[in-house]
This record gives sequence, structure tokens and C-alpha cells, in this order.
Amino acid sequence: MELGSGVLYALLLFPLSCVKTNPVPDVSKTIENCYLQLLQLNWTAPNVLHLYRSAQGHPFSGHMVCRSEVKCLPRGHLNNMGENELFKKIFIAAQQYQLHLINITIQQKNMNPSRRTLHGELKSLQTQLESLKSNLQSILQRRGHSVPTHINCSPEHSHSSESLFQQKERGCTILTAFKRYIAKLLKHFPYVSKKPHHGT
Repeated sequence: MELGSGVLYALLLFPLSCVKTNPVPDVSKTIENCYLQLLQLNWTAPNVLHLYRSAQGHPFSGHMVCRSEVKCLPRGHLNNMGENELFKKIFIAAQQYQLHLINITIQQKNMNPSRRTLHGELKSLQTQLESLKSNLQSILQRRGHSVPTHINCSPEHSHSSESLFQQKERGCTILTAFKRYIAKLLKHFPYVSKKPHHGT
């Protein structure tokens, strides 16, 4: 008995309709998650800086401007960059600040062992940066781009030759720079331009 063309066509398609495929996360959703993570960091960073300055005592607890020489902070502009290049730059910056935060946490556990709230907030920043890096990595890899795996200039540990004041100022400088950098990223992050504007 010969099969009609319609029946044969249905039989050929049947196995394909039964194949189960795992849904792939939407890149736009991941980009939105990155933006929300930056918003959270933008809220957390000033609070951590305030806790840090308070823990160091005078003059850090006042209005002293921290201007220590610190290597390996993110440099350069963020203007007119393609999305993928910007995401790579943010990934490297997150890695740099994460390493700095590890050093500051160790420093503060030695200097101010009783300031557990500060220690916990510093650890929380590291966790948030790790999550941000994971999302950026997912976006870049799905777009066929490699993720930066090596930082040419990794943050150095505090030198033993530094005075206690210099070590405190170094941490203050890093956390101040971090707060400003996150605010700067939010202004250049691509998701901002895609958000709907209500009430216009």
C-alpha cells in the first residue's frame, strides 16, 4: 500500500516535533540583569565607603579627600564603544575591583576585627561583582566573543613598608574610585537607552 504524500510528509515531521530542546537564555534579559546588578552596586558602594571611612577613625571619618597612588584601577573612557567591547572592559574592571576588595577585606579583618558589618558588606560587593562577571561572560560567549582571562596588571597586596595611615588611605581611594566608576558605567550602559520612558 502506497502512502499519500500528505501522510508521508506528516510522518517525516513527527520525529522532529517530538525532539525536546532546552531553551537558551535570552541575551537581552541577561543584559537587563547586568543593568540591575549595576543599579544594586550603585546603591551599595556609597554605603560601604561610609562604613569603611567610619571604621578608620579621624581624619577618614570626616571630609578628608583620599588621594593615594593606586595601581591597576580601570582607566580610559567609555564613550563610543561597541557593546561587546564595553562588556569586555566592564568584565576586566570587575575583576580588578574584586581583587582589590579581597585585599581590603583582609586588611580590615586585621585592622578592625570587630567591624563585622563592614567585613560582610565588602564580601557582598565581591559576590555581586562575581555575579556580574558571570552574566557578562554568558553574553560574550553567546555572541562568539572570548572572555578576557588575563589581567596585565593585577592589584598588588598592601606593602609591609606602608604605614597604617597609608594602608587606610589606599583602601579609601579604591572604594571612592569604585563608587565613581559604577556611577559612570550606569551612564554608558546600553540597556539605559532601551528602557521605555514613562510619562513622556
